[in-house]
Amino acid sequence: MEIKEILDPKKLLLAIGTMVIVISVLGMANSEDWAEWSWDEETEEA
Repeated sequence: MEIKEILDPKKLLLAIGTMVIVISVLGMANSEDWAEWSWDEETEEA
């Protein structure tokens, strides 16, 4: 078996692309929550 049979590039790229799109949509839907989470309370003191 070759590596191309195990890791089919077409299916692999399709899966990665789908994951990127889902994460992007979640990021747009929850952008305020993610922004509050990323700016921790430590930065507000400065």
